[in-house]
Amino acid sequence: MIAIDTNVMVRYVVQDDPILASVASRIINNALARQDAIHLSVIVLCECFWVLKTRYHFPKPHLLRFLETLQGEAGFHVENRSVLRKALEDYRKGPGDFADHLIGHMAHAQGCSTTYTFDQGLKQSANFSLLRP
Repeated sequence: MIAIDTNVMVRYVVQDDPILASVASRIINNALARQDAIHLSVIVLCECFWVLKTRYHFPKPHLLRFLETLQGEAGFHVENRSVLRKALEDYRKGPGDFADHLIGHMAHAQGCSTTYTFDQGLKQSANFSLLRP
């Protein structure tokens, strides 16, 4: 198994820099061809999500498809796949950012009863308790 950093995955997805995209594609495609799993940490996924959303302006449906595709690909070993699936579902349903939902579900998976937040967009989430100033 190999692991890749956010910048490698972003180059692979957006293909914006011909040289870096070529190197990223070669590393990923060669690993997949060898059936050598590619580990994707939740940190890399959150960073990719953020870069694709803010720098490349991917709309929500494209961001969801990106993460769902990675989750379903046999060649990718996604850290905490079941927690990721739950966070994606919450992100799909309503307000709050993907990373926030992932934080809440990861904390819940670790036995936390709640995650406190000031984020009004998460007030309906079962994983969060809203703090008021």
